[in-house]
Amino acid sequence: MNWYVMTLMPSARERADWFVDIQLRRYCHSPKKAALRLWKGYCTEPLVRQLLSDLQQIAAAEGQLPAEELRYLQALLAHFDWLACQQQMRLSLS
Repeated sequence: MNWYVMTLMPSARERADWFVDIQLRRYCHSPKKAALRLWKGYCTEPLVRQLLSDLQQIAAAEGQLPAEELRYLQALLAHFDWLACQQQMRLSLS
């Protein structure tokens, strides 16, 4: 994924919309697959940390997204958290 496209977007809402739109509409990715994409980017690209913060901010704000997109984003973030927990468990066991 070209994460540098995000640098052209001035607001958290635009960055969140961009990511959800690409994952949901363009690629028809499930929330789990989108979370995996986000996780892979998070582990390799510093810019993705800002996107994660943006997604969390938008998901927490009332009325920012249509219901379908909000459910998708909440499921994506829940799976992202699960992936992060799995990684922490692996690291603590090694």
